[in-house]
Amino acid sequence: MNNIGLNLSSLNYYISKTKNRSKIIEEFSNVVLEKKIKGLEFYPSSFFNKNEKDKKMKIYKNLNSEGLFYILDCNKIFDISAIKDLIFESKYTKKRVIVILLSKILECKRHLIKKDWNEYIEDSIKFLKKLEPVARDNNIKIAIENHQDFDSNDFLKILDNFSDENIIGLNFDIGNAFAVCEDPMIFCEKIVHKINNVHIKDYKINETKEGFLLSNCSIGKGSVNLKPILKYIEKVKPNITKMIEPGQLTPRHIKKNKKFFWTKIGKRLIDEHKQFERVLKKSMEKNKINFYPILDEKKKDKEIFDFLKNQIYESINFCKRI
Repeated sequence: MNNIGLNLSSLNYYISKTKNRSKIIEEFSNVVLEKKIKGLEFYPSSFFNKNEKDKKMKIYKNLNSEGLFYILDCNKIFDISAIKDLIFESKYTKKRVIVILLSKILECKRHLIKKDWNEYIEDSIKFLKKLEPVARDNNIKIAIENHQDFDSNDFLKILDNFSDENIIGLNFDIGNAFAVCEDPMIFCEKIVHKINNVHIKDYKINETKEGFLLSNCSIGKGSVNLKPILKYIEKVKPNITKMIEPGQLTPRHIKKNKKFFWTKIGKRLIDEHKQFERVLKKSMEKNKINFYPILDEKKKDKEIFDFLKNQIYESINFCKRI
């Protein structure tokens, strides 16, 4: 379990309601130690104010002294300065990975990018070529998350511009492959050699008139067939970090039946698209679901916090079993 950790992104609701947010890192470092996994991943901006640099570095140092690695995520787009800050803050961790985004798109809403999608890909490549020497000089690997924006063909187009040593690589969020209408297994097979970090994510998948919903659940209780994917990754890239991450409380609505959805998606192989439709059909759950199931129930904050914590415990237990 030395390469398994916990991503704290699923706790955004909990974080938003907590005054002393850095205490959450300490709380869940105790959870991972108790569960005998080895690391945490998080956005520092979610837990620390700009004037808390000393406090932040002290917590990072404490994580290292407890035998835990940490992976930092950058929430700014095309910002080398912000990534340099995270490189400095990563000086105490044994796992030299920083996760970045290339867009703030969710639900594959590429139409919100006003420029041509291929032009946006070229802009991304130019940025990453500036970032690569910075990462190499600091012995850091960059992991670009498939954040419900880029598909596997986009990533191949981007990452083929960089060396095989994977200074610039992929953060493969398994569940998010569904958001761009790809079978996660096929997505994985195409880009596995480019992976620098993994987010183990599951979703319940529910049909809607416009497409389908990807809804929050504990890992192992959803529709994503995780076991063969993780087994394949372990066979090809055995030493990369794999971070457990239940989805957000807010379901993601993938409106694949709307014309705008496909306007900026390149041509897919017919066989791949047919396979996705087969996997989607098999994964669909027939029950109807509210868009905000937990929040709609008007539960008290403590009940929601307990729900989120229980999901994390269930998810860790499932991942340890497989």
